[in-house]
Amino acid sequence: MNASHQVTSPEIAQTVASVATAFRQRFPDGRADLCPWQDDWRTRRWQEANSIDLGFHFPGWSTRLACRSVLVQLQFKTSPGQQGQLLGLVLRGISFRGEQWRLATLGPWQPEGKDTPTEDVSQALQHFCRDVFKLFGAAAS
Repeated sequence: MNASHQVTSPEIAQTVASVATAFRQRFPDGRADLCPWQDDWRTRRWQEANSIDLGFHFPGWSTRLACRSVLVQLQFKTSPGQQGQLLGLVLRGISFRGEQWRLATLGPWQPEGKDTPTEDVSQALQHFCRDVFKLFGAAAS
């Protein structure tokens, strides 16, 4: 669900801002988008109340990231508004051709897909995921 729709308290607003800041610290060219999903009936069918979704858009194609945008989905055990426990993250590299790669914090924490980021970028994405776990006071597995 769009981060902008999940912000129902100052605490959640602060956490979402902290996630965006953590991403921008590792990828300063990324422009945060708190509403990466369209608000139409097709998209609403797939809404997950237990997630916060943010997008980060880059100025043009990034060969190191192998995409133009990164979708960050934070998955919770319960609704984030109920102090939900962070279960994990899914990051997706998106281009005009669709999803290029996916990195999930379940399993090996490695990007998989058609085109994947360079090794240094993959490590920066992993560090970002660890930063997010720290923000939520959760242990990264």
